[in-house]
Amino acid sequence: MRRSELQLVLVFTVLIILTFTIPFTVLKYTPTFSGGFTFFSLLPLAVIIYIVIYMAKYWKELLK
Repeated sequence: MRRSELQLVLVFTVLIILTFTIPFTVLKYTPTFSGGFTFFSLLPLAVIIYIVIYMAKYWKELLK
């Protein structure tokens, strides 16, 4: 497995762990709707931005 593929797998693993831990630990005492809604609105945005950056780097490597 190449380093970039390993990095992608590690990032997605961390994101999956955060998806289960953040709402039940950090956001435990916030109002259910606002805390969970904010987290689950920002998480997909962060994932999309990461995927775009990863794809741009991969395409840049292909052009060399």
